[in-house]
Amino acid sequence: MKIDKTASLISQPYAVDTADGTALVRAVKKLPQKILAANWALNDTTSSVVDLEEFRAVGLSIPAGFTGTTITPMASIDGINFKNIYDATGGSKIITCGADRRVVLNPADYYGIRYLKFVTVAQAAATSISVIAEA
Repeated sequence: MKIDKTASLISQPYAVDTADGTALVRAVKKLPQKILAANWALNDTTSSVVDLEEFRAVGLSIPAGFTGTTITPMASIDGINFKNIYDATGGSKIITCGADRRVVLNPADYYGIRYLKFVTVAQAAATSISVIAEA
């Protein structure tokens, strides 16, 4: 495998393509990100509304005090009426999680969704998760 030694001259993040066995370095555009909060009050099972605007959910950061092991995302087009999110096979999306974790989401699953809520078990204390969103 040959590596392009000019990679160190690239000031942007870069990725390596190895499809043909040759490593090529190409610049990767860093997409804008924002961190949004989904909040639960004491004993709540449903989070506050997360307005993604023109962004897509790409990850969750779960705090140490979170008591759920799964989260069900719900979507809305108006920020009021929420429905479960289903995949191409007809199954409801369920995110496996746990306390003090970072969960990576497939952005394609959230394409075109503006408003999100999350459902989990009742929280033993007020808590929030960070929703990492990318343009």
